[in-house]
Amino acid sequence: MNNTFLNEFLPSATGDNVKVYLYGLTLCSNPNVEDNTLDTMCKVLSLTEEQVLSAFSYWQEMGLVQLVSSNPLEIKFLQIRAHSG
Repeated sequence: MNNTFLNEFLPSATGDNVKVYLYGLTLCSNPNVEDNTLDTMCKVLSLTEEQVLSAFSYWQEMGLVQLVSSNPLEIKFLQIRAHSG
């Protein structure tokens, strides 16, 4: 099992950022979910749209996702790679 996310990315991420990443990854693995929307993510995670978008921006800066579109929200989850150095 690859623990790169746990070892390298989790320790420096805020709780909200982790919640958004993990919930988004769950939705991504089940694309037939009708409620796969920004509004639903906000309700389920008890976060604002700004907080969810900010979290995805954080993960984009970390190289773990690509924000394809913000309206409607479309996120591409990228392969996790260990930091060099």
